[in-house]
Amino acid sequence: MKMARKILSTAKAKEGKVKNVMKYDITTYNSLFDGIYMTKTAQKSQLLTELEVYLSPENFQEPIPSSSTLIVDFMSFVRTQVITAKQFDNFEKVVVSLYNRMKSVGSDNCIHVIFDSYIPLSLKGPERDSRGKSVLELAKIEGRTPIPQQMEMEKFWSSSRNKVMFQQYTARQLLILAAEHENHTIISGSVIDGNLVPCQQFTPNQGVSNIDELTLTVEEADQRLIPHIYWSIQHGHHNFVVLSNDTDVLVLLINNFKAFLQIAQVKVWLRVGTGTRERLIPVHTLYDRLGPLRNVLLAAHIGTGCDYISKLGTKLGALNAIPEKFLKRFGRGSLSDEQIKFGELYLINVLKPGAEECSFDELRCSQYRKNDSIFDLPPTSHSIVKGHIPRWFFIVKELSNLLNPGHTSLNPLDFGWKEEEGELLPEKNLLLIPKNLYSSCQCSALEITKRCNSNRCSCKKSLSTCTDFCGCHANCCNSSVNSMT
Repeated sequence: MKMARKILSTAKAKEGKVKNVMKYDITTYNSLFDGIYMTKTAQKSQLLTELEVYLSPENFQEPIPSSSTLIVDFMSFVRTQVITAKQFDNFEKVVVSLYNRMKSVGSDNCIHVIFDSYIPLSLKGPERDSRGKSVLELAKIEGRTPIPQQMEMEKFWSSSRNKVMFQQYTARQLLILAAEHENHTIISGSVIDGNLVPCQQFTPNQGVSNIDELTLTVEEADQRLIPHIYWSIQHGHHNFVVLSNDTDVLVLLINNFKAFLQIAQVKVWLRVGTGTRERLIPVHTLYDRLGPLRNVLLAAHIGTGCDYISKLGTKLGALNAIPEKFLKRFGRGSLSDEQIKFGELYLINVLKPGAEECSFDELRCSQYRKNDSIFDLPPTSHSIVKGHIPRWFFIVKELSNLLNPGHTSLNPLDFGWKEEEGELLPEKNLLLIPKNLYSSCQCSALEITKRCNSNRCSCKKSLSTCTDFCGCHANCCNSSVNSMT
């Protein structure tokens, strides 16, 4: 960082004003990223905690009808279960146990089991790669395949191939179990290696059949379960229990609840937590309590950090920054200058409540003047406007159209991602400080009159001033002291 300080000091001397320097990235570090392409991870669970404040203790005690339809975010549900070689000899016993635990929720109605897809050029590619640095990959997963030892289970889950094989085996086995118990069970479709796997259901009267309306190309289970609920409402189901520990699921349920209510009066409970912290959130009650906030909750959540977008501020800051004021049109139509302007203003207020600054460059100036440090500076406006906001818009737009069959998906390459070695990676959108703003001439103090007043001086040639870091010690007619305004 010593070199970074020198660069900043030189540039300040040449430019004369901090604001002319703060619009640039001083180094290749970008506070939106951990490492080269890994976006900073948000604590999504903080949002769940803040939203629960809108509910009273009595709301969590509301009885659930036994006729409720069960919606299971499969991988989220599995990761809350303890699966060890000591408990289970093989994967067949694991799936039987999972099925019994699903049924133990108390629902006597249909069960939907929702799987993830694993597609090429996934936006979650860098995240999955980071998990997969240390993996235990099995050759196959069948009923008699033994369970890895407990200390190896994290390595097991780090492999996308293991998850695909486990999901494929589970899907087959659940249909067999459904037939044995004569229980209406729906197994979501998925996309595996570019192949579309159909959604299938077992009914006691008709056996196994495909559901074309639910054979979708949606990647994530948390997104796929929204069309499943909508389809079920259309087929006469009005009460739902969703099993998922993913905060994104709660946000998506609230975002689509208006569409649910346009068909029928619906009640949805989301079961979250484990052990003594397990609880049922009445989403229908929370939807009513949120008021206008429910219309912009998705945009506020995504913009401050999700699985695809970098963390910016906190989830409490996201709720307190008046998203109803700034984000009421965000994600609608095409990405406009107005949406970019209000998106940037909103994010500034997330980081600094009641901010007077109108751009991230101004926020950087304020923070630098306050702390006299280049550490922990927020991103530049260039990085926000060219990278973060387009990615934010893209995700909000896609997630807002989960129930719109006529929606044409946007191209992520047009919204802040790039394709590199078969993966989609977020662009850093750095605006590095020009070399002429921090370069120093090597003129000797004895040559001031000969060099610093001509193009023989590198500073003069690049149309910048000499500084105290130059060989002439800035005692010349081209010095920053003489040129500063």
